Amino acid sequence: MLHKRLDKNTPERVSQSWENCTLTPEQISYAAKDAFAALQIHDKLITDYQVPSLLPPTVTPGTPVFLFGSDIRTVVAEGRVSSQLGEDFSNGVRVTKHHIMITVTRVHIPGAVISSHQKQNLGSFGAPPFELNCLRSHLRLYSPSEGINLTIPSSPDSHPPNSSSQNPLLAQPPVPSENEGADDQTAVQTEFISVGESLLSDISDYELDSRSVDEFGTDPGSVQVGVEVLGGVPTEWDYTIRSLVLKDVWHLFNMLYLPATHGLRKHFTRELRDAIFIPNEADRHQINCWGATQNPPRRYEELRNSCPEWIRSHCRHVIPPPHILYPLVFQVFKTYGPLIDPNTKQLLFSANVWKVASNILELIRNGFVSDPPGIALYTRIGTDKRANGLPIYRCARGTNATEGGVHTHIRSRLPKFGVSVRHIHASLLDFTLRHNLITGVYNSTGQRYNGHFSIWMTNDIQELLISLQDMFVHPTLITGWVNGNFYARTSEVIGILPIPDDIRERSAMAQYVPVSDSRQQYTFIASMQGTRKPVLPVHTPDEEHFFHELMQSDPSFSPQSGEPHWNEAVRVWNSNAERVGIYYKLVEQLKTYYAKWKARLHIKEALSMTAAQRRPVARQIHDPHRSLLAPAIPAKPLELHRVLGGLSTMIPHPPELSHHLSSTSVVPVATQPVDPGPSQLNHCQQVEMRANQRVASQLHKKMVVAKSRKPRTCKKCAKPECPGKRSVKDCKNLCRDCGKYECRGRNSKRLHLTCLEAAGD
Repeated sequence: MLHKRLDKNTPERVSQSWENCTLTPEQISYAAKDAFAALQIHDKLITDYQVPSLLPPTVTPGTPVFLFGSDIRTVVAEGRVSSQLGEDFSNGVRVTKHHIMITVTRVHIPGAVISSHQKQNLGSFGAPPFELNCLRSHLRLYSPSEGINLTIPSSPDSHPPNSSSQNPLLAQPPVPSENEGADDQTAVQTEFISVGESLLSDISDYELDSRSVDEFGTDPGSVQVGVEVLGGVPTEWDYTIRSLVLKDVWHLFNMLYLPATHGLRKHFTRELRDAIFIPNEADRHQINCWGATQNPPRRYEELRNSCPEWIRSHCRHVIPPPHILYPLVFQVFKTYGPLIDPNTKQLLFSANVWKVASNILELIRNGFVSDPPGIALYTRIGTDKRANGLPIYRCARGTNATEGGVHTHIRSRLPKFGVSVRHIHASLLDFTLRHNLITGVYNSTGQRYNGHFSIWMTNDIQELLISLQDMFVHPTLITGWVNGNFYARTSEVIGILPIPDDIRERSAMAQYVPVSDSRQQYTFIASMQGTRKPVLPVHTPDEEHFFHELMQSDPSFSPQSGEPHWNEAVRVWNSNAERVGIYYKLVEQLKTYYAKWKARLHIKEALSMTAAQRRPVARQIHDPHRSLLAPAIPAKPLELHRVLGGLSTMIPHPPELSHHLSSTSVVPVATQPVDPGPSQLNHCQQVEMRANQRVASQLHKKMVVAKSRKPRTCKKCAKPECPGKRSVKDCKNLCRDCGKYECRGRNSKRLHLTCLEAAGD
């Protein structure tokens, strides 16, 4: 704003002398500079910047304007007042006195709906410039020279910091681990350790220069494997963003398992981490300034190794795009992979690790590791008071918190038994809506969501309030709510995903056609996937038998050499999916079942090759004559259950409880056992007698035996006739323990102690 810098004296800022009534000249100068800087910023804003204002009754063509959305909160486009003023129609829309024509030169939100054009979104008008008929109330004047930033900030520094006292992990100062050998001891016990596990511990170690690294020998065979597996660095890059669902970078680190005793394990871990994560320069500078005040001084480069968790919560990091990230990670793998430890003679990368490294580079090349553009991954959640006000961030990168927050609660929200796929899908959509509202409001405002979950009702109410606000003197509008009716519907799908048209056509799948026969299986899945029959894995006996037939007869499934030709094989399968019990398949599903089929084939092959060796023992085990030599099993005859007595043979209830029971409902019972047979009492009498005895038993258990209470005495003189037994202040006698009149006696809660013993405690 001012292109100036105000130097801060950190010891002066955190000094305790600010509570004194008289401030020192240094403190007065410090406070005056802060106030002067704020005043200069205010004057700069007032002088050089102008708040967008309403349109006057008469505007000149070419006047720059902002176009706001229907909620009058978000700028959706910018442009100039059109030169076609005065025309009655524009693009088939009538121009009234409440409208004005503008020429849109830049679109900020293509999905914003324009109500004056039959609710078309801005993206449907094509590339700017284009003419647009807008409501005058949605336009604001502005000066293009101001350079107002309309984009969403990449960092949430503008949010007010919250207290971090509730998080003890963030509140602790960055104290390096005193047991520097703890990680080494753990590593010795484990043969291999993942890079992700190493990043969670102290990886401080002596720094190796290029000469020290050269002392580690290189294995030529491993170098050749690395060249064959990794290949080279691509020269062309595809910047298409196919999805915002990325690979968890911490899962990526856990893919690499290295020898725990290799001398370069920690150094490789640090180099790979630094190649992927680029620290924010402002945050690193703040950490270095704070570290300079410590004793001994510390720097970011030291703390990121000794206190990785603390650094990740106080410094933002960026994962660069693929064309920057790929060459760096490629060089790290190529340099460190074939190095041999001089003591253990182990390679850092085995053959399997080279394959994992190739998979990691493929993820990087496809853009599944780099940060998505325009998405704020860090939220400032507080200020670390123990680190002189360093900001504390929460990072959305990674899936542990995300998966736990969803998967922990989703099982209790879904139906359990006897439900259909449609029911599960509807329950999933309802859970997603509730979860997004609750967590979204909390993450953006820090407060819990309080309201109903019918967002469509809220959208309609807000739309009505906006349309009727001119009819009220003091209209009440809904603020802080993003109305989906003002924007085009998203094409993202939750739950059962549709099959893309190019994959459907390439796999020879027919398009979904609604059928009148409701008895067809999996109709709902097919409608959601957009195919005539659902796309399911191989799961029925008919499909397994059909797969075996194709493996024997079709050349695309069983070529003369190599793996099946999957692109042709999936077309052959789907073209025969008209048969009952056969469903559409994708290439990945056929590959999965092919691996299972090969495992079964290997089992059959092993059984066939070892049949001669297994046949003698199998004959002995399954010999039917073994039953003739087995000992006889003692037989125990099954005895039928016999009832020797009925309800009439129960013991009569005690006579002392007879007053609790109705005299007319008690039936005399026999004291001698009777012979088996039908009871002399009818069923109703037996049930009534049983109920009476149950009630009598419960009353007997609940009877409270009267206990004689000990007479109450005074806690001071211990005399029962003393009036002090109600309140010790009424006692006129001497204390029984110390003999003093002013003593209040023993403690009523600890009467076994004298007054002197209680006072000593």
